[in-house]
Amino acid sequence: MKENRRGVVDIRSFAGRFCLVGNSNDGYSLAPDEALYSKCDVVGNPSDEALSPAQRTPLPFANLIGAVHNSSKGAVDVQSSIGDPAAIIAGYPQITPELTAGEWNRAGGANNRVEIRVR
Repeated sequence: MKENRRGVVDIRSFAGRFCLVGNSNDGYSLAPDEALYSKCDVVGNPSDEALSPAQRTPLPFANLIGAVHNSSKGAVDVQSSIGDPAAIIAGYPQITPELTAGEWNRAGGANNRVEIRVR
């Protein structure tokens, strides 16, 4: 293995939009698959949207980033960011009276992801 490698690890998180039932006091959960989309109390990702970018980085992950930077003596830089919400990999279904929460949430699950790129 060649020594003295340098690079950047770019980690981006993308929050999917989900059909949820519940409220802000008691919390939200995924609507049952068979529920109609029109019965969603919220469409989005409230737990993710309520956090600042710094709060979205769990402490163990922040510690890992620091350890990689230190062990590589600064040769490897790890950057963490929030991905563009418009950068979806699965299209959300067209909203119709027959659309179910399950159909919508499958797209939300595919779009809820972490991408890692090494440069």
